[in-house]
Amino acid sequence: MEKGVNSVYITDNFIRFGLEALPEINIRSLSKEEVVEKLKALYKNNRSMSEHLVLGIPRTQVTVKYLTLPALNDQEIAKMTEYELNNLFPYKPDELIYDYTVINKGSDGYSRVMLVVAPKESILSRTLTLSLAGLMPESINISTVSLFNQFTAQKRRPDDYLLINLDDAFMEILLINEGKLSFSRGISLKGHGEIKDLVKRVEENIAIIRNKGGVINTIILSGQGQELRDFARGLEESMPSKVEIDDSLSALKGLAPGTESGVLKINLLPEELKIHRLKNKRKSANLLFIALLILNLSLCANIVFQKMKVRREYLSFIKAEIQEISPQTYTLRDKKLKTQIVKNSINSARLTLSLLTELYRVAPEEISLNTLAISQQKIPGVMTLTGQAGDSESVLRFANALKESAIIKSADVGNISRLKAAKEEGMVGFEIRVNLE
Repeated sequence: MEKGVNSVYITDNFIRFGLEALPEINIRSLSKEEVVEKLKALYKNNRSMSEHLVLGIPRTQVTVKYLTLPALNDQEIAKMTEYELNNLFPYKPDELIYDYTVINKGSDGYSRVMLVVAPKESILSRTLTLSLAGLMPESINISTVSLFNQFTAQKRRPDDYLLINLDDAFMEILLINEGKLSFSRGISLKGHGEIKDLVKRVEENIAIIRNKGGVINTIILSGQGQELRDFARGLEESMPSKVEIDDSLSALKGLAPGTESGVLKINLLPEELKIHRLKNKRKSANLLFIALLILNLSLCANIVFQKMKVRREYLSFIKAEIQEISPQTYTLRDKKLKTQIVKNSINSARLTLSLLTELYRVAPEEISLNTLAISQQKIPGVMTLTGQAGDSESVLRFANALKESAIIKSADVGNISRLKAAKEEGMVGFEIRVNLE
């Protein structure tokens, strides 16, 4: 069985499950309502059994026809199979459920096809029971396909085998020649059946197979809850073929289609149920998409909200910190301003002292300065000198001497005027603009 695929096998008397933990249900004496209730109870405790569910039905509940068609193209095979279906079964198309599988495509241009047909009412009865319990199969398989796929998976040496499986009140016979299914038949049994009756039924079918040219070299017996050893001895006594027992095979185990090449695949799920299941899948997919979309939108909104929240908290923290350090900041700013003022005053005083020293150093001896005023203007590095001198020529010589000083860049005489109230005749007042930068 494929991983992740569950199976349920319904016969006339039992319901068996692919999950080993689930017990079989004896439905021989139960009403339909009671069967549904038991299935609901199992489904309630095992929700996973509804996922990828495959329903299996016995060979005795379907009709199987083997067709040899002159075609290899799949589309031509499909058309020919539908044509043969209408000829073989005098029923309306909506009264039957059918499917087919290609057994072999020969080099002679012919294809061997197994056609499986079942009454639609019988199939719907079983799917309805499951649906009432909350279960919906995605495919319906038959015991013949299950047994054949299990048998070929054993990789036995190519030979002509007759596989006989004893099941619930029926026996199934498969003829497998060189790995290909050539014949199958389901035989209903009353009660458990005596060994001699089972042997007789097998002999009758072997005679039919050999009359049609079939070859049998080895007989394989399988089944559960049966006395296979007594059956094997009975067959060995009545016919020369070799008889083996393989109790590992069962109709339940191989219901899920495998992935190996060469396996048979049959699906008798009615078309309306396929459509219904597809709609449910789309609905579930849409709901899942909407749920994921809402989840993503919620996550995005939450991310945005968290970012805004973090931003607000950060800004609030910064604001609180600023408010906490504001008094210290203002105090430091005031101190800085005071320090700058003091520094500027000191620098100004140093500059003035340097300037005075330089003035007296460069002043010619013949210059007589009665008064000297130094004022700093709004323009940085520019000072205006005012004073008195004996005459205009002395002022000009003084200005030229200032220009030669290392700390004075330029010295321009602003004006020279005679002092009317001067005690000494010829005294003048002057103004010199000095650029220190």
